Formats: sequence, C-alpha cells, structure tokens
Amino acid sequence: TLKNRKGFVKLALLTGSSLVPVFSFGENDIYDLISPSTRTQRIQKRMQALLGFTFPLFNGRGVWNYDFGMLPRRSAIHSVVGEPIDVPQMEKVTEDAVNKYHSLYVEGLKKLYSKHQAKHKAEGVELVIT
Repeated sequence: TLKNRKGFVKLALLTGSSLVPVFSFGENDIYDLISPSTRTQRIQKRMQALLGFTFPLFNGRGVWNYDFGMLPRRSAIHSVVGEPIDVPQMEKVTEDAVNKYHSLYVEGLKKLYSKHQAKHKAEGVELVIT
C-alpha cells in the first residue's frame, strides 16, 4: 500500500532525486479478479498473515481463447505524468522529511488523478490510497 511505502521517498532524499507522480488509467481492465470462496479466503488470509502478502486470484485471456487464461486482456492503458517534486539531498534523512515529501507525492498523485479522470472514463470513481 502506498500509504505505508515510504522507502522510495527516503531514497530520493538520500540522492536528491525528484519525485514524479505517475498514474496509469486502465490497469484494472486487463484482468478480472476471481471471487474466492470462503475456504480460499481463509487460506489467503493465513498466507497474508505469515508472508505479509498474498497471491491474487485473477483471470485474463488465453493464447487461443479469450475467455480464460493468464495473459492480460487487450485493453488500453494510459499513463499520465505529473509535475516533478524537487527533493533536497540529505545525508541524514529524518522521519519528518520522509513524511513531508511522501505527503507531497500523494497530493500530487491525487491532483493528477482528478485532472485526468474524466478524459480516461474514470469520472465518479474515487481514488483510494491505502
């Protein structure tokens, strides 16, 4: 989840690299998630508790068929790039600095989404950052 992933901000602060918000519209259309049964959900929750992640159950298309498979469906993905956020180089990175620039990055992402959502048929779809 982006809310808890801040390592890229720390790295930007160590190197003085700019943070550039980028959002891709249409990624959710290339695969369908398979609704798991209760048993499958229990297994996935145990796996997530042990490993910190779980494997999603998804369905795409096949090589010779379009109903089932692991290949992504043919659907356009449009990436939009926001304004760079200048980050100072620091030898000692503080948690306050990481939180400040992470917040600026998330705000930049939200602005980018708001600006382009109508153009990419995402009107009325709220961007949820967890």
